[in-house]
Amino acid sequence: MRLPWILLFVPALALAADPWLQRVEPIMNSAERRLYVGLHDDSARQAFRHSFWDGKAVSEEEYLQRIEWADAQFGGAKPGSGANTDQGRVYLSLGAPTSISRLPSSRVFVQCEIWYYNSLPRLGLGTQARFLFYRKEGAGPLQLYSPQLNSLRTLLIPNSGTRGLFAVNDIIRASDVPNSLNLPPAEAEVVDAASSVARGITGSGNSDIVNMAAAPAWALRRDPKERVQSRLLLSERPVLESFQSWTPDRLPVIDIQVKASVRASIGLSVQVSGVPLDEWQTQLEFITWTPVAYVHRLFLLPGDYTLVVDTDGVRTPYPLQVTKPSAATQILLGSTGETAGSAPFQFGALRLLPSAAPRMAMLQFAAPGRVQWRIVRGVEILSVASTETETTGFAGYTLPAQLPAGPLTLQARSTNEVVDLKLPTPEPERLDSRVVISHNANLGPAAALLSIGRQFLLNGNRPQARLCFTRALGQSRTANTLSALGRLEALDAHLDQARTLLQEALILDSHHFDALTAMGFVETEFQDYTVAAAYLERALQVRSLPALEQALSEVKGKLRAGR
Repeated sequence: MRLPWILLFVPALALAADPWLQRVEPIMNSAERRLYVGLHDDSARQAFRHSFWDGKAVSEEEYLQRIEWADAQFGGAKPGSGANTDQGRVYLSLGAPTSISRLPSSRVFVQCEIWYYNSLPRLGLGTQARFLFYRKEGAGPLQLYSPQLNSLRTLLIPNSGTRGLFAVNDIIRASDVPNSLNLPPAEAEVVDAASSVARGITGSGNSDIVNMAAAPAWALRRDPKERVQSRLLLSERPVLESFQSWTPDRLPVIDIQVKASVRASIGLSVQVSGVPLDEWQTQLEFITWTPVAYVHRLFLLPGDYTLVVDTDGVRTPYPLQVTKPSAATQILLGSTGETAGSAPFQFGALRLLPSAAPRMAMLQFAAPGRVQWRIVRGVEILSVASTETETTGFAGYTLPAQLPAGPLTLQARSTNEVVDLKLPTPEPERLDSRVVISHNANLGPAAALLSIGRQFLLNGNRPQARLCFTRALGQSRTANTLSALGRLEALDAHLDQARTLLQEALILDSHHFDALTAMGFVETEFQDYTVAAAYLERALQVRSLPALEQALSEVKGKLRAGR
């Protein structure tokens, strides 16, 4: 029987054993993905795979060559990993550049790389296009530069040669750098690429082209109307920010903020090696494209993940590394938001949302105590203040209203730890018109223990999963906690205990999908195939999955054989 896998992790079933889907997912839109996952037999899926390429502006052979190259060059050789990088996504969208110019190091600029394309007709460019990638901190994948959204200040190395050339709050224009510095040809190329994607392209036109190039699902669709709709569909590529802290039990907490423009829906999914761990979708009713800040809290075990942001069907992946809790978190800069009890970016009594014009700083120490905050410039200490942490280790600090000229570093010092953060260039304070969408549905009592327990179960660590689920049930007796422990009891062949827990879960929520599938397994083990089939049919009414269809077919087969 295939039912035990259903008990382990239902959402993964549709994708876990489908390497084809993992390869093509970067160029799938949400509608195509839902249609494919909902197909119930191999012949229907094979027909979908065959016709899939009819709607793409690239052949299957060419695309597979691109993604293999992207994985090998940009993603650490793991299947699908290249699409998690900016360079990999542009390569999937546009193919190999005509030429590449590299600037490994410079007295003025951080590491840069420029890709040149002679023309890009699908993006509406008949002249040469250039895409600038940069590495700010000297490690990690290169990032795609936007001439509209980024500033040349992003590319400058803050050394004695560039420090003080430009006023702190001034916008640096392309003409400012060569006027202030004598640049060799390679560095002048960087300035040209940072000023515009192509000659004649200005303002938001740069963002349109950059965003289209970085969205393979959009760039490779066979749609003759792509340029007409580009400003509406891709006027803003989602910007993702994250902050990691921990619960009192030292379970990792990851708060996510996504800034994007959406109209009908926004969603988030968490994947491990291409297999979905969790997925959420929020339906919206905006009449026009609306700037939003979507915030979400995750509870994840240490490891490497992929976050996929879905904005009106356009899926954008981001790599996420969750580390083990340490002596202190990094410093979070932001502006205070409305206190909302249990919510993303809520830390005790303080809610601090990431902001381009931060007014506060916050971090968490493993041990409560006094924290000394310093603002330093080089070896010069400009200001000192002290605060006390909360019992959970969080400490907040209000930044001075006026900061001196930089570069500045903020330090948070406890008895044994010092955490540094380079303060960003101050931006004029302005009203943020974004609508804040806070996903709180996964933050009820025992949410952290349930989420971590499911991950332990998926990893095959049943003892740790049992500990999490038992503690979660002790904190809150809900359909979710009852179902989680009931599934585990069923997997451990404690069928009577499982049945009792699952029946109670279904009394609280008669449509609880996990409880229905688990009861289908339990009744199958008791060889009551009629009742098992009834539970599985009810589960299919809640959510259609091919693996569940197959399990129901097997149960009905046993029922017919017993007659």
